Order: sequence, then C-alpha cells, then structure tokens
Amino acid sequence: MIEQVVDGWVNDLTTEVADLAGAIVHRYSPWSPELFHAAVGETHVAVYPLGDPDNAAPFATGSLPTDLLRTRFEADAWHGAVAEDQRFTSNEADDLAWVRTFEAVRARFYVQANATVGGIAGPTRYVGGRMGTINGCRFLTVTFDARWYISFT
Repeated sequence: MIEQVVDGWVNDLTTEVADLAGAIVHRYSPWSPELFHAAVGETHVAVYPLGDPDNAAPFATGSLPTDLLRTRFEADAWHGAVAEDQRFTSNEADDLAWVRTFEAVRARFYVQANATVGGIAGPTRYVGGRMGTINGCRFLTVTFDARWYISFT
C-alpha cells in the first residue's frame, strides 16, 4: 500500500497544484541525495514514508484478526532560489507565491475524495506542515497519515 499512497499523492499534487505541475518527482525515499537541492528555477516534489513508517493497533478479533495500520508520510516541495540568497534581499512576491503554494498543497488533504488516495480503506489525515529555506531552496513540508486494515491470512 505504501507504493500506491506515494504514487497517488505525487499524481494529485503535480496535477492539482498549478505551481507543482512539471516538477521533478522523487518517490519513496527520504534518503535521496537530491532532497532539498535544486538549480535556480527548478521545482521538485517528493513523497515518501517517514522513518519508522508503521504503527499497528488491533482492530478486530476472531478467526482472522485484523489490525489497523497507520503509516506516516511526508510530502515535500522545494524550489531553487539561490540567486535570491546571493543578492541578500528577499522578493515578497515570490515569498507570497510560495505561501500560496503551501496553502494549495495543504488544501488537497481536505478534499473529501482524497481521503482514500492510493486505494486505502481508512482516511488520509493532515498532521502538520512547515516552510523555510535550506541549501538555497525554498521548501515546504506536509506530514500526513494514511490508515488501512490488514488481516491475518
């Protein structure tokens, strides 16, 4: 299910958030050497499960017990803005555009049809987000949980 959730959210974010259309995509791994590195003008999107991805809780008992799995994911976007750092000045229009991109990404997690992106049975829930700069890039990070049921076979 991890693959389906990652692929589903990459597709949604790069299709439904205009500023992320055409972004360079990174999937599945938080250890990518390209994470938070970009040339000026490049935009990247990454979706992956976080460190210890699963948390299981008993959901039902019986001849075939079922667990509810909660997997925490992160969705990141970053945009190369090195030239701005080198000028030692900010660009309020670009800063506001990035804030609006963050809000558009967060809004995708509150679309009812997106509760089951990736074919999961339980809802996807927004956990939190943040923005900042690193390595000459503006970045935004959104953390979310996906839940599904798994039964013994």
